[in-house]
Amino acid sequence: AHLLLGRAYLNTNRTLPAVEQFKTALRLDPRIPLGHYHLGFAYESLGRNAEAIAEFRKELALHPNNPEVLYRLGHTLLDSGELSAAAAKLREAIRLDAGRPEAHYALGKALFLTGNTPGATQALRRAIELKPDDPNAHYQLARGLEKLGNKAEASKEFERFAELKKSQQQTGGM
Repeated sequence: AHLLLGRAYLNTNRTLPAVEQFKTALRLDPRIPLGHYHLGFAYESLGRNAEAIAEFRKELALHPNNPEVLYRLGHTLLDSGELSAAAAKLREAIRLDAGRPEAHYALGKALFLTGNTPGATQALRRAIELKPDDPNAHYQLARGLEKLGNKAEASKEFERFAELKKSQQQTGGM
C-alpha cells in the first residue's frame, strides 16, 4: 500500500511525500519489487543523483536484468558525469531491450561526451530509427556528423531538428 501511495504522490508531483511512502514500504519489506527503483526515481526527480544511483543499484542487486532500472541508472550516471559507467549500464539496458529509443539516445550522448563520435552516431541513428520524430536525437546526430566532417548530412539533420522543434511548438508538444 505504501508503494502504491508513493507512486500516486509521485504522479501528482508531490515528491517529498512520495519519498516518505517509498521509505516506509522499504522499511516494511526491503526486498519489495521496484521499491528501490521508485525511491531512486523520486530522488532523481529531486536532483539527488547520488541517492538515486544508490537506490537503483540496490534494485539491481535484488532484481537484476531489469532494462528500465538499468536505463534509469545509466541516465542518472550520465547526468552525474560518470560517462563510462553510464555507457556500460545503457549498453546492458539495450542488450535486454533493444527497442528503447531513450536508451540509445542516452548511450549516444554518453559516447559523444567520451569522444567516441562514431559510436555515438551509430547509437543516435538507432534512436532515430525507433523514434524518428525526436528532435533531440536529430540534433545530437547532427553534432556528431559535423564533428566527423560529414557537413552535408549534418546540415540535413540540423534542418530536420528545426522542423521537428517548430512542429512541436505549433502543436504544443514542448
